[in-house]
Amino acid sequence: MEHKKEDKRTNLDGFRVGQEFYIVSRLPLGKVAYAHSNNYVYLGKLNRNNKAQRWTFDLKTKTITNGWRKNYSLIISSSGNGPYLQISTTNARWF
Repeated sequence: MEHKKEDKRTNLDGFRVGQEFYIVSRLPLGKVAYAHSNNYVYLGKLNRNNKAQRWTFDLKTKTITNGWRKNYSLIISSSGNGPYLQISTTNARWF
């Protein structure tokens, strides 16, 4: 039985550390999530030049950070119970 070497850049959740990705909707139009200046996350048309649509996984804080505002990370409003996605300063607190 062969054992695969574990890639140190990949976390258990399947995120690649430091590699940018897009959050794509599974709805038919396939829109992507982007951070707006009011700190809410909206769906819009894919634009590869838009840094607000790029996301990365930070292994140190175990949060998803935005390419436009590096010190902000993705949160779900109301401590995970709300219907909105927002970006806020990185808190790394688990609820």
